[in-house]
Amino acid sequence: MKKIVLSLMLSVSIIACGEKTETPKENTKPVVKIGVNLPMTGDMAFAGEVQKAALELALHDVEQQDTKYKYELIIEDNVFQPKKTISNLFKFKSIDKVNAVMSLWGSDGTVTSDWAEKNKMLHMSCSESDVVGKGYYNFNHAPKLETYRYRMMKYFKDHNYKKIAFLYENALEVVEYLDEFIPMLRNNGFDIVYEEAVNRGVTDVRTSIYKIKQAKPDILYAHVLAPTLQAFAKQSIESELNIPLVNMNIFGFNPELFEGASYFTASIGKSSFPARFKEETGLNMLPCTVNLFDGLKMIVDGFEKAPVKEDGILPETEDVIEIMLNNKNFETALSSINIDEEGNIDSSVIVKTIVNGESVVAEE
Repeated sequence: MKKIVLSLMLSVSIIACGEKTETPKENTKPVVKIGVNLPMTGDMAFAGEVQKAALELALHDVEQQDTKYKYELIIEDNVFQPKKTISNLFKFKSIDKVNAVMSLWGSDGTVTSDWAEKNKMLHMSCSESDVVGKGYYNFNHAPKLETYRYRMMKYFKDHNYKKIAFLYENALEVVEYLDEFIPMLRNNGFDIVYEEAVNRGVTDVRTSIYKIKQAKPDILYAHVLAPTLQAFAKQSIESELNIPLVNMNIFGFNPELFEGASYFTASIGKSSFPARFKEETGLNMLPCTVNLFDGLKMIVDGFEKAPVKEDGILPETEDVIEIMLNNKNFETALSSINIDEEGNIDSSVIVKTIVNGESVVAEE
């Protein structure tokens, strides 16, 4: 009887061993972690949702390829506050052990840029700033400010706008742009009839609107973010501010509020990206959406092509950067890009006008 039992136990054991040999192997690819700061709550949460979808779409594309490495996004909410951005950056490094970071817009991009240089961390941003891209470890995927300035000045000349008014948020990237743009306009014969900087979060700009009306400009450059943007839209209508409006990207955030206004943004040429993004995410593309989509793919391209040292698992950050800086054949979703030695990823600028609540290309 014992022999029979022993025989049965041995058979079960053999079957069990056989089953173990058929267990599929786990994915053993080394992981590249990318930490991303986005405003997922607060006044700019709607923008964070769109940019997150763009990054996830880019990652989906990457996952369809036979890559050397597995790529993982770690997205943290910075509530569009630089202090929270810094806190998240230290988490990315000390806890998540990321290999690269990404940021959105100039205020958060600037603090990330400084941090990335000190920590020798690859950083990709989309910011209306030339400061963000400075330093070996930083890339800024957005048209250069010089590109914006010359395109905007041409627009003013072409439309015979001679008297210009400025109402703008007291933010790093905005001040950086206007500190050179306003003197540039004066030197080219334009008359700056009004200029005011307002603090972030202001929701009563009626006095400013009244003063702008009194100045009688030909056009108003209005560059403010939520919640000031929505307050400005409502109070402009109430005050009958019948002056052409223009800015860099911002009206594209809430086109339904700014019928007839124009804004300057990166050209996507004949790219099918906007239609694809809408179809696959159910969301409308915003300024920087295509840039972050591109930016993530550039990071992946750099890691995939960079060499690995004999004792290494992943490429050195510096080798990845060299690949990214010298890649002249990157397949961009924009019309075209140009990467300079500083890591600024420049592209051409177009004018969009809001018609029936939709942003349409008005001038190439």
